[in-house]
Amino acid sequence: MKRSIVSGIFILLILITGCVSSPSSGFSSSPTKSSKQPAWVSDINSVYPDEEYLAVLGDGDTLSKAQAKASSNLALIFESRIVVDNTVESRYVEMQSSGVFSGSSSETAVTNNITQLSDQTLMNVKYGESWTDSMGKVIVAAYLNRKETAKLYSTRMRDQTDVLNRLISEGDRSGSRLSRFAYYDSAYIIAMANEVMKEQLEIISPATARTASAGYDIAAIKTARTGAAEDMSFRMEFTGDDEGNAASILAESLTDMGFSVSPSGEIAVTGSVRSEKIERNNDYQNFKWYLAIEIADETGKVIMTVNENGISTSTTESAARSRVNTDVKKVINKEFERQFNAYLNGFVDK
Repeated sequence: MKRSIVSGIFILLILITGCVSSPSSGFSSSPTKSSKQPAWVSDINSVYPDEEYLAVLGDGDTLSKAQAKASSNLALIFESRIVVDNTVESRYVEMQSSGVFSGSSSETAVTNNITQLSDQTLMNVKYGESWTDSMGKVIVAAYLNRKETAKLYSTRMRDQTDVLNRLISEGDRSGSRLSRFAYYDSAYIIAMANEVMKEQLEIISPATARTASAGYDIAAIKTARTGAAEDMSFRMEFTGDDEGNAASILAESLTDMGFSVSPSGEIAVTGSVRSEKIERNNDYQNFKWYLAIEIADETGKVIMTVNENGISTSTTESAARSRVNTDVKKVINKEFERQFNAYLNGFVDK
């Protein structure tokens, strides 16, 4: 969540690999081996006219590799115009996996056959005829039916707008700082998802994109989210952290997430760090370390815990101790943020 507030646009993570089909009859899902090259290999628009389809070719040693390359080539069309924020992107995937959109008409349509592809993910990708040349290279077409796909996008965006407006209402009514931020943060993620889908829709069907209405004020959602984050203050209470490294790392992580850290903060973060020198069957200096973190809400209820341990090794004792700090930092930056996001998602899933 370090870059949740972004200037760019991220990409939705739903690559729907539809059944192998084509606008022309007689196409087969199995590679066709022929000495004569089909017309579509040199002129794909002869089968997939541009006004109706967004289509590209891909090749590989096998049909599956050719399809993967074709999908990747299709995604490249969007990459030049849409920038990915990986953190926001992963939050959206977590929300989708947890069932936030379950029950909606679009969720039923896009749940099956989900595959992630690089930074770009598209709905309703299908594969057409394949052909194998004399060298054994398989060539296949990947395409989007513009009209059909535009309808799916419009339905999905409408359903997501309904969800985010519900989350905003929940946040407005919430009396807890943590839950209020959780609702606004999730609404912001979904709003960003819709913005991306509209950008993709402008490529797939410009006419449909022009008539798509947001149904929400993304600037107002962003403002509400920022205000909720600023209203949350964390206080740090660490033991065994003589140099203050773990507390400092955690405070930096919270600050990067948009929160404030203060000795009088309402949300308590308690933790401990300890390490001990151990012997291993090597010629290095080895330290085993233990990290424990707990967060309690405004009422004192523990809402999440992190318990991790590891072994840090280096050529000298001082270097090994320094490596302990490095390894602990990696855990805090990765595991703490992952579990905190999971806790936030828990409000939305209820």
